[in-house]
This record gives sequence, structure tokens and C-alpha cells, in this order.
Amino acid sequence: MLYSRLAAANISLANSIHSHQGFKFYTFSNLIIEERIPDKDGLNFTKAHFFLSSPDPEFIRSFTEGLLFEPEFFLGKKKKVDFIIERVEILPEREFSDTCTFKTLSPVYVKTMRKRDGKLVEVDLYPKDAKFYENLHTNLPPGMRSSTGTLLSMSTLRLWM
Repeated sequence: MLYSRLAAANISLANSIHSHQGFKFYTFSNLIIEERIPDKDGLNFTKAHFFLSSPDPEFIRSFTEGLLFEPEFFLGKKKKVDFIIERVEILPEREFSDTCTFKTLSPVYVKTMRKRDGKLVEVDLYPKDAKFYENLHTNLPPGMRSSTGTLLSMSTLRLWM
């Protein structure tokens, strides 16, 4: 859904993001259902929302335009219209102080390469694995720098999981 809405407004940006290897500078929350309606056939609701975040204003603008251009929102594999986007809000940018606490919209995804059967394969890491924190600390500063131009000081970063 994300790429199709982005492509509806800006095909070159959608292709660039889809083919880009490395850091993805966007994240989105789960669908937040405000009023669940009991239904023996599955999920039923009348109102829901989600959050999308990116440091790239062109990404936000294009995705928003794509949602408004094609407001049907599909869930599941049946490709039927489950609901229609009625409203899109772009929240104001937040001001940050020297000390900030962040809560991620989606899970933190960390991976590494490990040997399996004599070949290097990509493996997902989880917070119970010490390598998870090592890779997070290694990859977060370059990701921040390429996203914002600002180097993140790892000496001041503390993680709670």
C-alpha cells in the first residue's frame, strides 16, 4: 500500500525508495483501531488511524498526495476496499531539547551476516542477542548522519527495551 500511494504522486521517488539498499528513512505504526466491532468473520471497525514518520518532507508530501488521490485503503490479500481515507493530517515538527526520549512507531529492525552451511546469510537479530545492541550502536550514527547531516553522539544514547 505504501509504495502504490507514493507512486500515485511521485513515481520516481517511489522507485528510488523501493530499490534503495540500506537505511529506509520512514516508519509507520500499526493500524490503531478506535472502535472494534465484534464480528465472527474477523476484524470490523468504523474508525482507525496510523502514523507515518520520515525526516524527508518530499516523502511525506508525496505519500499524503497519493493517499488523497487514491483514498481506498486495502487490508489483507483479498484486495477489497475495507475503508476509505477521510482525512490526512500533517502534524507539526517537534522541537527537541538536549535530552529526549523517543518511542519507536514500529519495531527496531537489526540484522547481521552469519555463516550457515559455509555461506554468509542475513539473519535477524533480537534484543536478547548482544549483537543486536552492537549493530544498533554501529548503524545508528551513520543512519542519523545520512538522514539529518548531524552526527549522533553514541556516548549519550541509552536504550530501553
